Amino acid sequence: MAGRPRKVPPVPVLPGQKFCFRCMTAKPVEAFATDRAQWDQRRTICGSCDDKRRMAHYHACNRLKEIKGRLEASLTAPAVPVRFLSRPPKATGEPRSVQ
Repeated sequence: MAGRPRKVPPVPVLPGQKFCFRCMTAKPVEAFATDRAQWDQRRTICGSCDDKRRMAHYHACNRLKEIKGRLEASLTAPAVPVRFLSRPPKATGEPRSVQ
């Protein structure tokens, strides 16, 4: 079972370097995280591209959570804020009648 063929970088890569297909540059092998499932034990995209990918995913997920929270808050909150005004005690000094 051969699997699919490896990608070939469009530019020559020096020994000790690896090509990142996301930013399309050749970088030192140390810039790539380890991945034991790969043929060369390194990830296919560099660390900086992987950081950008993870941050974009994080912001996208949290944006949806923020929108959902705002929507739920607007549905549970009353449309017009209700204020209860307390009456001041009578100025005559007479006790109030209970009704």
